[in-house]
Amino acid sequence: FVTPAPAPGARQRVRAELGVGPGERLVVASAGGGSVGMPLLEAAVRAFERPGIPPGTRLLVFTGPFLPEPEFGRLRALAGGRARVERFSSDFLSLLAAADLSISMAGYNTTMNLLAARVPALVWPFAQNREQRMRSERLAARGALRVLADADLDPARLAGLVGGQP
Repeated sequence: FVTPAPAPGARQRVRAELGVGPGERLVVASAGGGSVGMPLLEAAVRAFERPGIPPGTRLLVFTGPFLPEPEFGRLRALAGGRARVERFSSDFLSLLAAADLSISMAGYNTTMNLLAARVPALVWPFAQNREQRMRSERLAARGALRVLADADLDPARLAGLVGGQP
């Protein structure tokens, strides 16, 4: 596998830049390029409306450049003040290193970034990509991440997973 490592001190630097305090949690949700990730991102934003999300937990959402503009606008409106929704970050690997949890699609680049950043992760493989599921399940068997089923995209269920409940 090929991926860069986060810059030394990235976790502390990014958390300070974002104003994330020692008792707060940072969750990063992402959809790679964004062409197929709306169900996951919407579930993540809606999960933050539910009980089960610990107080002091922040959500940063990265849609990717290919999420259609109407869906991007709808996701931003849905997030209100609970989450920050952006297209992408030029420092995504550092954001993952700063995160306490990642919720993402299971594409190759994102999965390798998750491993390099050593961030706990919930991944949702794209159903039409057999390789994503195979890679995700093998990594899950080694304890590197957790694979989300379609049923886990229920906002209440996802809130429980973010809050640490099985």
